[in-house]
Amino acid sequence: MNIKLFGDKVLVEVEEGETKTNSGLIVARTSGQGDVKTGTIVAVGGGKRNDKGEILSMSCKAGDRIMFNYGTPVLVEGKQYLLVSESDEVILKFE
Repeated sequence: MNIKLFGDKVLVEVEEGETKTNSGLIVARTSGQGDVKTGTIVAVGGGKRNDKGEILSMSCKAGDRIMFNYGTPVLVEGKQYLLVSESDEVILKFE
């Protein structure tokens, strides 16, 4: 897949059900979590511009597993993904 994203956008393949971290912590999807989701980043943009016009580097990269809010559904090559703003919607990155 050859995709170029702009700004601080990340394209995420959403994981279904519970997620288990390397340390054994289980992150379960429950109705109380609202729109919080986990997934793997498949593509990232070049970074967001600050007030001076400088590009701020991205904290995430392709292959990172993240937890995030919301996202915009997009269909790429017949597969469903979510488009997420790193600065506004990414909550954490699993390491």
